[in-house]
Amino acid sequence: MRCRYLGFTAVLIVCLGAGALGAAAGLASSGQAAAYRNHVNSLCRSYTPILKQIQANATAAKKAGNHRQIAYDLGLSLALTLREDAAIERVPVPPELRRLMAPRLRLLRTIDGYLRRFFASVKAGDQTLAAVELQHISMLARPLNSMFDSAGLRDCGSNQM
Repeated sequence: MRCRYLGFTAVLIVCLGAGALGAAAGLASSGQAAAYRNHVNSLCRSYTPILKQIQANATAAKKAGNHRQIAYDLGLSLALTLREDAAIERVPVPPELRRLMAPRLRLLRTIDGYLRRFFASVKAGDQTLAAVELQHISMLARPLNSMFDSAGLRDCGSNQM
């Protein structure tokens, strides 16, 4: 009888130990997710004041009718957006967030391709193609804020613009 209880106790201890290790791994992985969100949010927060200043400059240039300044501000904000996107894409995504982040990062890469084509068309002097690329960028970027917000990255989403 005593041997049976001892065996049951050993199995119970092993099961509880495995459960505790699983819970610890879950806590560690949720810690990785929180660290990822904090890192990416802080990265986006570092770009926010610059982008808002550029937006304010563009608004003032629009009121003044300064088309050259508007074009400069547009190019600068798109270049900074491209740099910010690359920085976000370089941050390793923890395994538990890969499924959540995959569509967001895929959309960023798609937009980045259009941004590069926009800059190439501007450099080549093709204003028609530049306008088309800008229209694609605008259309693709619309859901991005809500997508980042739903992933816990509000500083990359609605807090940025």
